[in-house]
This record gives sequence, C-alpha cells and structure tokens, in this order.
Amino acid sequence: PDTVYLGEALQPAKWTIQNTAANAARGYSVDGVYFSTSPVYDTTALLIGTIARQLNIDPVSDTLVTASPLVTNVTEGDYYVYVKTDIQNHINESDKTNNTGIATQQVHVKVRPLLLHEPEYSILTGIDKYYKLTIPDSLLGSTISVKLTSMDSLTKVNEMYLGGGYIPSAAKFDYKFG
Repeated sequence: PDTVYLGEALQPAKWTIQNTAANAARGYSVDGVYFSTSPVYDTTALLIGTIARQLNIDPVSDTLVTASPLVTNVTEGDYYVYVKTDIQNHINESDKTNNTGIATQQVHVKVRPLLLHEPEYSILTGIDKYYKLTIPDSLLGSTISVKLTSMDSLTKVNEMYLGGGYIPSAAKFDYKFG
C-alpha cells in the first residue's frame, strides 16, 4: 500500500523467492521486512517484521511469500520497503548478494490524529496504539489533559506514554500513566 498507520499492519507485504540453482533450496529460513529512508539498502534500515518458515523450492522454481508485519519504531514520513530473505543464513547458497529486494513504490507512514475535545473510541487488544495530538498555536503553553478509560479496569491494565516531537515508548517518554 502507499500509506500505513503507525502501530498497524502493513497490508499486504508480498514477495517472491526464486531458486535459480540446479539444486533444491530446502531448510529453515527467516525473511526480514525493513523500512529505510535511503534508496539503497544499508545498515540504517529498520527491521519491521520477520517471517520464519520451512523453505522447499525446487530447482529453477519460485514461491510467493506473504506477511503483514506491524509498523512500529518509525516516525511519520516516506520509507523504502526492503525484503531480505534468509537473514540468518540457514540456506546454503553460493551467492547471497541477490537476497535483498525493494518495493516498487515507497510507503508513507502516518500517525492517527487525536482531536481536541473529541473522544477516541478504540479497542486495545495487546497491540500498541499511536496517536498524534497537534496543539494549535493559541494553546501553546497551556495544560493539556488526556484521559484513558477502560470498561474493565479490574482485570485489564492499560498504559499511556506521552512525548513531544517523537514517538514515545515504555523506554522513552515525557509522561507516563497507568
């Protein structure tokens, strides 16, 4: 897709693995899906998700792989999407330079807006939710109150992390609430 929201799945990520050798490609393999701001794959690429499976590709054949990794740990912006197959080097092959592919178009990562004075209803199911609150100039320096409520506060625990100008997490935040 051309756009994905932070904290949601990249739908769908698909790639083809091709065996151009005279021998079958068999064994355990892990592929990685990466986001990067660089048009050339390098060490700045961020791992978004992995898919592990038993690989069984006959000589001069291919297989289609589909995954839906969650998009996390990146800020809003445009990203190149790379897939690197056999990232743990389990498959014996003589040429590993052809194991990285790039999507035909960039993907734009957005953060869902949280609007002032309007409730946001959402179901939290163990997956992080991300929202962006844009403060108008007329309210700069004001106190902002954000409230997180639950229909089941006796058995469920929710946490909220707030940060200004970056994506907050349990490790980095300006404010934290349970």
